[in-house]
Amino acid sequence: MTPEVHISALSRDEAMAEKLRAALSRRDVAIRDFYDVDHAVQRSIVQPTDRVLLDVLRQKLAVPGNAPVDVSEKRRAALKRQLDERFSPFVHLVFPQMTVPELLAYLAAGLGAMSNPNSTAPVDETVRCLQYLLRDNSARGSHAVIAIDEAQLLLDSGALETLRLLLNFEEADKPALTLLLVGQPQLLPALQRLPGLEARLGVKCLLRTFSLEETVSYVTHRMVAAGSTHEIFTSEALSALHQLTSGNPRRINRLCDLALLIGFAEEQRRINAPQIEAVCNELVTIAPE
Repeated sequence: MTPEVHISALSRDEAMAEKLRAALSRRDVAIRDFYDVDHAVQRSIVQPTDRVLLDVLRQKLAVPGNAPVDVSEKRRAALKRQLDERFSPFVHLVFPQMTVPELLAYLAAGLGAMSNPNSTAPVDETVRCLQYLLRDNSARGSHAVIAIDEAQLLLDSGALETLRLLLNFEEADKPALTLLLVGQPQLLPALQRLPGLEARLGVKCLLRTFSLEETVSYVTHRMVAAGSTHEIFTSEALSALHQLTSGNPRRINRLCDLALLIGFAEEQRRINAPQIEAVCNELVTIAPE
């Protein structure tokens, strides 16, 4: 005869409260906390406003040693100052359609390596100024960051190879700068044709279009973040929205903004599929006759 065994287990609220307590009490941010909590909320396993859950969480936080980390505005501002001081200088290039000398001069000016940057200056002089700046910056415990938008525009000028060479600057066997390349999908195959640069990239990410479920979650999140307390886009409207935009976030934003504007003008409390289609046909996909 099998003996009877009693097993004690946490309830759903107790388990989730323990996860939240751990997340709030950590001195170092743990990315897994975000994904665990986000998964539970997205799957409706738990609601952050649930009174039982909040009461259990308060009890756990009241135990000595479980006080939450200070996340006040003052604390966040202090952390931001620490981040800014360490990851500096920072230069953000949004119009990279320039020659190599112009690019180097722009970066030198943005990083503070040259007091009077000049695109006609010899390249070796600009590079030397950048090298001195990065060396001194690393000695101060800081780390330079270069972010370049529309990086696919660098393909024809040969500037990507120039950026690869800048990554050769190291201090104490550590990179003196971080390079962020942001661009259209054609940037990825271009990087594959430059194995020297591609091998130096620590992370590559491709933002794909949304599925229907992701489109629904995205719009719902944006509406709640904006203060909506009731459903405005019907499920049929969201399906039409996904079909008309192919799940492209910018197209979703544009069509939703226009639909909300028209809905407000017509005093409509809810937006349905025919309204989404009408807005798209009349205001988005306009073509000359």
